Amino acid sequence: MESAKRGATLSTDWNIDNYLFGLSYDYQKAENDSGLGNDGNLLAIRPEHKGLVYVGYQLSDLDIRAEYQYVDDYYYDATNDTKVESYNLVILVVITN
Repeated sequence: MESAKRGATLSTDWNIDNYLFGLSYDYQKAENDSGLGNDGNLLAIRPEHKGLVYVGYQLSDLDIRAEYQYVDDYYYDATNDTKVESYNLVILVVITN
C-alpha cells in the first residue's frame, strides 16, 4: 500500500539538581495514497497529535517520575469506519539503576 506521510516530533528533557523534566509533541498526517478504494483515507492507528509531559526525581539507585500523555483520536481500520476517541494516560514510572 502506498501512503503519504508528513509529520514532526519535538522533544526536550532536563535534569536539574536530580529533578527530571521533559515533554514531547508528535504531529503526523498519514493518508492512503494507493489510488484504490481507500485512497485519501487516514491510515489506521495513526493519531494526528500526541503529547507527553513528565516530572520526576532521580536518586542514586532509582528514578521516579509521573507522566501525562495525550493521544488524539484515530481510525482503527483502513476504511475509516471505526474511530477511537482521543484519550489521556497518567503513568507512574519507577526505574532502578
